[in-house]
Formats: sequence, C-alpha cells, structure tokens
Amino acid sequence: FGNILSCKVACDEKGPKGYGFVHFQKQESAERAIDAMNGMFLNYRKIFVGRFKSHKEREAERGAWARQSTSADVKDFEEDTDEEATLR
Repeated sequence: FGNILSCKVACDEKGPKGYGFVHFQKQESAERAIDAMNGMFLNYRKIFVGRFKSHKEREAERGAWARQSTSADVKDFEEDTDEEATLR
C-alpha cells in the first residue's frame, strides 16, 4: 500500500488485545489499505480497518450516537454464536 513509518499491536499482560495501529508515510497509502483490507478475513475472523480516530473524536461520536440510537454494536463473536445466544 505504501511505506510504513511504524506499526504497533496493542498488548496487555495476557498478550495481544486484538487491535493495532499502522502509520503510513502518505495519506493515500492509508486510504488504499483501508479500502483493500476493511472487511477481509484474518485467521477466520472478519477485520475492521479504518481511519485512526483520537479518543476525543471517538467520545464525541459516541455521545452523538448515544443521543440518537437505541441499538448496540456487538463484535467478535465466535463463529458458532447464534441470535438466541446473544440475547441470553
């Protein structure tokens, strides 16, 4: 996609937390990576790849969403999870 300046996998004492960051040299490279990789499967799991958002941006979006929505976003279920199991 382009030159990578840095990358980091977020970890805690138990190991990887399931997300990370890639810093590209050019914005166009990041956009190509997002377009090509978002929604792809990695180790049998669908991944999300999107533009980095600061904590402040995420909080602002969450606040606006919370005022408008009655739905919850749930991610990373095991493959055999069905709707009935999610409602328990």
